[in-house]
Amino acid sequence: MGNSSSSDRTGLSERLGRFSSTEQAGLLEVYNALVRLNTETGLHDGFGLHELQEYTTATLSRPMVNHLFRGFTFALDDPKETGGREVKVARNAESTVISKKLFVAFFDAVLWGNMEDRGRVVCGMAGSDGDGVTCRQDQMQQFMVELIEAGMSTLRRRLLLCGWKEEYMAMGGIGRLAASLTDGLASGIRPGEQLPHDSDKATTNYKQDFGRDQIGEWLFRSPLVIDILILVVTSALQLTSLDPNVRASMVNKESTCCVKLPYCEGVDWNDLDNRNDGSGAARRCKFLLDLPSVLWLSSHLPSELRKKWRLLFSSALHGQSFSGLCSKIVAEGPSLLLVRDTDGYVFGGFASCSWELKPQFQGNNLCFLFSLDPVLNVYTCTGYNDHYMYLTHGQQTIPNGLGMGGQHGYFGLWLDCDYGKGHSRAKPSCTTYGSPQLSAHEDFNVACLEVWALGEPALKGKGLDGRSVLDADPETQAILEMVGKSRHSTGLREPHEEE
Repeated sequence: MGNSSSSDRTGLSERLGRFSSTEQAGLLEVYNALVRLNTETGLHDGFGLHELQEYTTATLSRPMVNHLFRGFTFALDDPKETGGREVKVARNAESTVISKKLFVAFFDAVLWGNMEDRGRVVCGMAGSDGDGVTCRQDQMQQFMVELIEAGMSTLRRRLLLCGWKEEYMAMGGIGRLAASLTDGLASGIRPGEQLPHDSDKATTNYKQDFGRDQIGEWLFRSPLVIDILILVVTSALQLTSLDPNVRASMVNKESTCCVKLPYCEGVDWNDLDNRNDGSGAARRCKFLLDLPSVLWLSSHLPSELRKKWRLLFSSALHGQSFSGLCSKIVAEGPSLLLVRDTDGYVFGGFASCSWELKPQFQGNNLCFLFSLDPVLNVYTCTGYNDHYMYLTHGQQTIPNGLGMGGQHGYFGLWLDCDYGKGHSRAKPSCTTYGSPQLSAHEDFNVACLEVWALGEPALKGKGLDGRSVLDADPETQAILEMVGKSRHSTGLREPHEEE
């Protein structure tokens, strides 16, 4: 791009100063490697699209390389800084050269930028045509699909699947996550807030135009998007020192990055590999989760519950029994409940504390309901009541089953003790969570049921006051015996001081 002006040199120095010396060295090493690839064209002060394609041929798809290149060209948009030339040339990919300043400014914007910086870059990346001032909704959704695909490929390539095996997981999550994120941009909501009830009828059919400011605000509300982008671009250019997870580990801090799968525990993959249908043919068990859904659900959880997920119950593995379900999930700490009905809808709830067998409602306002298929959405507490969680079995005068939200007979999500039956009665919405009907039909039949414990294993048998449930609630003790929950602490526990 010719000789840089004094203001250009100052701007580059300031931006480089936001990176550590190790990160600066990594950035300049990659930039110089890209520049060296363009010796045939005689351009020694930058690199072009061809060089970027060659450098990332093993790490990025061709569409994603094009998005990344456009992102570089929109890293700066102030004619006072660029002399007008870089921005003007950036509109023609064939003749554009990415200078050192643009290269550093891109990573500065993505990693540390404000809403304006990030909105400008992502708007430019998503728009396959035009001047990067606006982006159509269909362009943004396609960009989200390609970005999430690149994120999943990056996790595989870097061996960051954390024990999950995709061949045993659900399919189709990329498109649903892309649609959900784009719907959030179209409706202007935060993750975890409710979309309008008619939004499930495909908000993404609307051909809206999004401006940079609108996109910047959306990225602030949706950290998962920018986290996936950071993972993809730093990995593709072999700048892993800029990965937030790596940076946090180097200074012994907890990473706030959403693009980190929890470790999968409690699944005997060898046993699944050896299962057959009796005729010798393999019968592959499919869990209800897919990797994009795991990332999406994890991003809505408290950080301490994102590290480990442990399978507690699967109807495909443990049988179809309500008492069996209770015996697996009681006193196991926070958990995710997932249901697939016989119409193929997948939905569930987050229980923020251990399930307890008792005739009262339990839980707190961290609980939420969610849907995974056909749409991704989270429904958080409205504050109308505290009917967060409910679990009873063997009672004579009240309904027996598992429920979340609403009231007796009208739960947002209900699983009857007569295993296989349930309902989601929410007209117009669940009073506790504001959720619409989650299942295909108000009354549904269960096709598959799973429960995953979240975080570190709970201190078994302890109530909220630290006392053993064997001391605190004799009725619960009797119910636990009835459903087959082992009482390993009986005869071994220390008596409470009041005894």
